[in-house]
Amino acid sequence: MMTSGFKRDQSEILVPILNDLTEMILTLRNAFNRQNQSYLHETTKIQKRLAQDIEVAKKEAVGLSSSEKLVVRLQSILSHMELIQDAINELVDPLKKQIREGILFSNKGMMQTNFLFDHEAGIFRSLADIFLTENPILRDYVLEKIEDMSQKCIDFATDHEARLIEGLCLPQAAPVFLAILDSIRTISHHEHEIVRLLQEG
Repeated sequence: MMTSGFKRDQSEILVPILNDLTEMILTLRNAFNRQNQSYLHETTKIQKRLAQDIEVAKKEAVGLSSSEKLVVRLQSILSHMELIQDAINELVDPLKKQIREGILFSNKGMMQTNFLFDHEAGIFRSLADIFLTENPILRDYVLEKIEDMSQKCIDFATDHEARLIEGLCLPQAAPVFLAILDSIRTISHHEHEIVRLLQEG
């Protein structure tokens, strides 16, 4: 049942943007795991394309519905997607520094970073499914996953502090890992707002 008023043409605007966000986060994951800056250059290319697509989508949103409420909601969702894109892009410089200087992460730091990247990509895909199906059960499930990611960032920050104290993590790795946590927290906030906007329908 369609509950929030999003039609097929609106999904066609939003889903490709989420697909690009998924590609961005997974390309950063490749850069991190393979320690290869070429993936960071690819992320920047995706970001530029995505920024243009979001601007076009904001303009197209006006003609998609006669309901001012739906148009405003769609434009708000696009604004949150734009801020998610900014949060992902802010990781390019920290990762570039980490790769350039050969800064090593502990095994647990590696595992936690991959967890965050992988699960964030999963949330983007699930949001795309929500726009296509408007399934309220899936929407509630994704909201739980978003809230879980926010808590994981808190837990991982505590773990990281303990590793630093125990000497299991290099101090040079701290700014990079904390930048990743900050980015994921920011992304989670905007994802939460997107789901909230959908719930208003």
